[in-house]
Order: sequence, then C-alpha cells, then structure tokens
Amino acid sequence: MKLETIKTYTLIILVGISFIFTFSLWNYQPKGEHLASDFVSEADFNLGGTERSKKELIAPSSIIFEKYNHFYSFSDPSEKNALYEDIQSWNLFDYRETEADGRPNDNHQVEIIYPLELPMNIVPSLFTVNDGVDEMPSWSFQRVFITYENNRNLTLQFLSIDGRQQVKFTVNNTAKHELIWDYNLNLEGLDEYIEFDGSDNPIYIPQDEVAINEQTLIYQRVEPELMVNALFNNPKEVILNQRGNESFYQDGIRTMAVSENKRMMEYTNPQEPSPDIVTPMELVENSISHLNQYKGWINDYQLESIDTKENKLRYQMHYNNYPVFDMDDLDIIEQQWRDNELFQYKTSLISIARDSYTSELMIESGKDISAILKNSSEIDTGKVLDIRVGYEFIDTSDGNADKLTLKPAWFMNYEGSWRKINVDEITHNKGVS
Repeated sequence: MKLETIKTYTLIILVGISFIFTFSLWNYQPKGEHLASDFVSEADFNLGGTERSKKELIAPSSIIFEKYNHFYSFSDPSEKNALYEDIQSWNLFDYRETEADGRPNDNHQVEIIYPLELPMNIVPSLFTVNDGVDEMPSWSFQRVFITYENNRNLTLQFLSIDGRQQVKFTVNNTAKHELIWDYNLNLEGLDEYIEFDGSDNPIYIPQDEVAINEQTLIYQRVEPELMVNALFNNPKEVILNQRGNESFYQDGIRTMAVSENKRMMEYTNPQEPSPDIVTPMELVENSISHLNQYKGWINDYQLESIDTKENKLRYQMHYNNYPVFDMDDLDIIEQQWRDNELFQYKTSLISIARDSYTSELMIESGKDISAILKNSSEIDTGKVLDIRVGYEFIDTSDGNADKLTLKPAWFMNYEGSWRKINVDEITHNKGVS
C-alpha cells in the first residue's frame, strides 16, 4: 500500500474520531435529570396565588381602645381588619413633626400596634396622606394613636420608637370622629383586655377565655418545577439530583432544596457579602415585587419582621385573621437579599385549599396566661416581647387526603422567637420545683 493511501486512511480515521468526540461533548449531560424545555410560558411559573401590596401585607396585630385606663379590643378580629382598612382611607391633613414626651395619656384614645418597627417613609404607602410632604423623618414607629381634637376632628399620632419624636395628622371628618367615639363610648363588639407587665412596651391580651374555632383543612402542594421556573434564570439548565429523600435543583450556581414530603423549599443564590446599606423600604419593595411576579402569595401572609443588618424579611401565615405558628417553619416566607438580588429564600409549598371540619373551642383566659408566665421560674417576663392567640400548625394527613389541623393556643414572642405557651408543662414544672 502506498504511503499516500495510508495517510489518507489515517486522516479519515482521525476525522471520524474527532467527530464522535465532538458529538459526545454536544450531547453530554452531567449526572442528574434536566427539567425544562427552552420555552417557559407565564403559566409555567404562576404558583396560583395572588399579587399583594404593602397596604395589604403590613397590618396591625392589635387595635386597642383605651377608656379611663381600661382596655378593649374586637371580639372578632375580622372587625379589627375592617376598621383598619377604613382608617387607611381617611384623608390625612396638616402634617406636623414635633418632639414628644412618650405616649399620649388621654381618657379616651385608640392605639394601633404593628408587629414590627416601620420606617416613617412607608406611611404614604399605607395611609391616604393629602399634604404635600416632601420628606418623612428618618426614624421608625411601631404604634399609632388616635386622639380626639374636638367634636369633629381626630388626630393620628405616629410615635417614634424612643417616644421622643412624633408626626401628627388631622382627620377633619365628623363621620369618622363619630365612628371611633361610638366604639370608645359603647364598647359594642369589644372584649375587655388586660395589660401584661413585662417588656418596655405594653402588651394587651384578652382578659377572659377566648372562643376560637379549631380548623381542619385540606391542602395542596405547589409543584417544585413551578418554583424552578420562577427562581432560575435558565430553567433548561437546571438539573435535579436526589440525595436521600431530598430533592436538589441546581444550575451550577443556585440551589433549590425541597424536603422529602415536598412541603418546604429553601433556595440559595451564593453571593459575596455586600457593604451596601439597603433601607427597609427597599427590602419590602424588592420582596413584594419578586413574589408578585409569579403570584407567590399562595396563602394569607402579613409582614412580621425586618432585619436590616442581615437584609432579611419574614412574613407570617394567617388564617381567619389569626397568626399560624409551626416549629418546622411551614408558617413563614423568609427572604434575604444582597445587592438587590435574592440571596436566600425559604417558604412552604403548602397551599390551603378548603375547610374540612370546624369546631369551636375555649382557650385559657389572659388573666390565667399572665399569672402562669409571671409565676414561672423559667420565664423572664422582661424578655416577653408580645403575646398572641393563634393557631398551632399540625399535619394530620392520612391515606385519603393531605390535611392539616389548626389548633388554637397561646403564643409568645420570647427574645425575638415565637413559641407556644405550653400551659400544662409550665404549670407542671412549677409544681415540681
């Protein structure tokens, strides 16, 4: 065989090997399963929830009517929400910023209490401010007071956290004056509350036993692939890997971990720590806009806390106007941001579908809860930041349906973390000690 012929065959073989190698590279997939096609429609990342606004997500935990040092609030929390929505529509005039000497102390007044500190520049997003206020003060508030100026005007007073500054608005509306005065005078639809003496700020709780429904609910699970389409820039590059009973969705940078029962999701987008200061307002706007993009409000949530040092927000699940608490974090949406990008994200994949069973229960009185906490050697009442009636989240799924039970109970915010007040356990430990 001639040398030229051998060279020709050798070249053909090398070209063939090169083609096979190139083809293999084009078609290589790392270990795992690719999920998506090139095209992602809007329906592919719609979680089936709703869009929400700051006005809806930022709501008070309590509205307290004060009458000669006695305290009252709504028997039905839905009436509290209805009044607050009405207050948000009031036209606020005559802006003035002055020094303050703590909280007002009128014989008749109303106190609106939020679950977290809020920056003053969020006020125009929550209320109807008609004055052309160029810039709100830089301090924050957590309590708003309504007082009576005369027979027709009301004053809304936003008090700074340290009690030294205040912003006042006037409500020039006789009908609204009569509405609030009627509550203060007649106490219709209101229960008496007592003040729990512990932390620096007053905590108000129902004086007597509380009637509240225990709920058994059917729930659905959001498909993880919908979250992939919502959270990853290129879903077609995302690979699914199973590690034990957990599922991990990865694109080489970002990771979304889904629990074995597909009830909880945690997402991480690694980034270098940023020195940039992000304002609470920017955090709230980024977070709400992000969740609205894919209708991520699959249950009823309210903003519960903002950590400006960590650029972190937490939203608390609510049902029938009561907060829901779960020790496995199925009750929250939590986000952390860096450089205006989502860094970490934790949320439940459970979407409540409908009621299955309801029964009314009576739980302990506020007087009993107050006495139990004050007499407990394990509780430092100075570290109790809030006390609320709410629901304990209990999964009661069976072979026929995904179900959960919302069991009424008392809860306290102790040193910044919510925990159930286990009355029997605290009482037992006190008896043993």
